[in-house]
Amino acid sequence: MNICNRCFTRRGARRILGVALGLASAVVMAASMRETDLEVMLQASDLVVLGRAESVEGYWRGKKIYTLTVVSVDETIKGDAPSRLEIHMLGGTAMHPRLGLPVSMAASASVSFSPGETFVLLLDQDVEGGYRVIGMTQGKIPVITDPDTGERWIPIGPHKLGTLGDDTGDTATDVRLGSEQMRLEEFLLFIRQRIEAGGGRH
Repeated sequence: MNICNRCFTRRGARRILGVALGLASAVVMAASMRETDLEVMLQASDLVVLGRAESVEGYWRGKKIYTLTVVSVDETIKGDAPSRLEIHMLGGTAMHPRLGLPVSMAASASVSFSPGETFVLLLDQDVEGGYRVIGMTQGKIPVITDPDTGERWIPIGPHKLGTLGDDTGDTATDVRLGSEQMRLEEFLLFIRQRIEAGGGRH
């Protein structure tokens, strides 16, 4: 009986260890999805722009709701951007055609926009010629304007957008989004330097 109990315990332990390792892998994968390296996103991006949301409107496509955001481009950091971009995202709010009532649909990969807000966007182009935000919410970096001075800032802090080290082995530089602030001009210069150093497709 004791031998059987020991065998069962060993088998059970192996199963528990396997489940634990599987859960640990899932956590690592989830963490990787939440926090993508800035340089990786620059490599994947077709466009990097400084822009402003002109309009945000939900619409129906079949049984799903999408949101169309029209972005006015103020400055192009990477790629060849038109003066206005259209971004279609799954999810949003639209009037039901029969009920005449607003209906909302959430999508885990959606990025929310508000009319009038300013941001830096990292985008790639889809097969239909439209644009998608890379890295989900990480590809949309908010720009804050000081109401007194008019200076524009990027919030930096807890949410990391790291950069890879260079070939010299120097320690990687991190850009962290959160509670502190970085001048917009400094952030754009940082991105340009990484692109020129080979951080993104030209």
